[in-house]
Amino acid sequence: MNFIQLIVDFLKEAWPLRHVQGWEQGIFTLLNKPRRVLGTGVWPVIPLLMDVRAVSVVPAVVRGGRQDITLADGTPVSFRVTAEVQVVDVIKAVYDVDQYTETTQEMLEVVTAQSLGEEDLESFSTARKRSGFLRRLATTLNAETLRFGVQVHSVGFRDFTLKLKTYRLLSGDDGGAMSETW
Repeated sequence: MNFIQLIVDFLKEAWPLRHVQGWEQGIFTLLNKPRRVLGTGVWPVIPLLMDVRAVSVVPAVVRGGRQDITLADGTPVSFRVTAEVQVVDVIKAVYDVDQYTETTQEMLEVVTAQSLGEEDLESFSTARKRSGFLRRLATTLNAETLRFGVQVHSVGFRDFTLKLKTYRLLSGDDGGAMSETW
């Protein structure tokens, strides 16, 4: 870190005003303990004694990484899940869990994999069944994430590939042997 950046960081901490933007809520802390939630504005603080931490409360998209699991009936599935989430309790999001954004992503991936693992191929045969599954998934996710102040509005899949077994008849000298492909 260079000397100029060190001075800028010091001035940010020593400056007696904190700004909370219109898309944020502020957490007023006294002796590093949360006291109350503040709205938009410029708030005076006494450095080292009190502070205001701004937290975005606009809906955001959380994306899970690629996962490969097996459904209850043995069908392999590859998917990437996406959810629209929003911080609804800033104090819980900041103080009840370490790094609420990463925790939300982990919960999204784990709960989705567990929920899919309990389903079978028939659960995805119609649009109505698929949307029912996604609603149940969002409800299950909310039960987990609301504990730390984050609400899940909707869940969807960016990729969803069922790796079905397909058989084709090969013609030729092998006498019509079956070949399995994935």
